[in-house]
Amino acid sequence: MELLTVISLISVLTVMVTPAVSSIMGATGTTRAVNDVSSVMEHARQSAMKLSTWVWVGVADVTADNNGSPQICIVELASKDGSSDASPANLMPLRRNMNVQGVKFPTAKDPDAATIGDDSPVSSLDWQVVTTSGRRSVDFKDRVIAFSPKGEATLDGDVSPAWIKVPFVSYNNSSDLKSVLVSGPSGQVVVVH
Repeated sequence: MELLTVISLISVLTVMVTPAVSSIMGATGTTRAVNDVSSVMEHARQSAMKLSTWVWVGVADVTADNNGSPQICIVELASKDGSSDASPANLMPLRRNMNVQGVKFPTAKDPDAATIGDDSPVSSLDWQVVTTSGRRSVDFKDRVIAFSPKGEATLDGDVSPAWIKVPFVSYNNSSDLKSVLVSGPSGQVVVVH
């Protein structure tokens, strides 16, 4: 029992410290994006199982609303009643939204991988966020991963693919590709450089 407590504590601390370490080390662009997204995905999986509810992680390109400066926004939202209802009235944030500067989503699709955005577990995931240009409403439905109360990750709500890829490229260097891989059946997260 004590071992499980220690492991849980270490996992929670890792999830909380990763974004801070990225900031301290000056990580920017794709490195910061994969670190931030992987910590949010891991936290979402743990929260879904701990709270026995559905949790959604949405990622959106908010460059157009950021005076043309490349930026993505990441949200982590949970169902209040434990159901898979993703209507705004049934959602609560599990943390503040994160903004990452200097990255975008690659335009080329990976035919060999289930990629975030290939399908969506929700028809809408509209949420108020704060970006560097101010507060606004963003619909994250185009790039969402849902975590079930069992910790499984899905793109369409029914079938968990073996791996779900969340790729990023540097805004000014399309060869700087990094990805977060999320295991469908287990929800575990891996960073690929």
